[in-house]
Formats: sequence, C-alpha cells, structure tokens
Amino acid sequence: MSTTVLRRDISRVCDPYRLARVWTQDEPGGVPFDHDVASLADVIRSKEAAGRDKDYLVLPVLRFLAENER
Repeated sequence: MSTTVLRRDISRVCDPYRLARVWTQDEPGGVPFDHDVASLADVIRSKEAAGRDKDYLVLPVLRFLAENER
C-alpha cells in the first residue's frame, strides 16, 4: 500500500472529527473538541517504549511511512 493511499484513508477517518463538538448540559451549543494528532515520530517512540508484541509488529510499517513522508 502506498503512502498516498494510506494518507487518503487516514484523512477519511480523521476529517469528520475536525468539526466535532462535545455537548454537555452546561454547554448546549457544544464545545470544540481538541483532537491534535501525535506526529508519526511520536507514535514510533511511544510504540518502542511500550515494548508490547503488538507494538513491535506495527513498527516496521510505521518506520516505512516515516521514511517515505513527503
């Protein structure tokens, strides 16, 4: 899978959340939802630090994506 396709797919998932709001009884109009996303380098460091088997399994893909970023 190319990085272009992956970026497109990630955008499809993330884009709707750009308009997300959190509604509460005190804020009936909603409050903007801050959903800053970690950088790929941050995710890689986090997965390395966690040291779980499932994290090690995805590291090669994440490193490939990091190496091929625009």
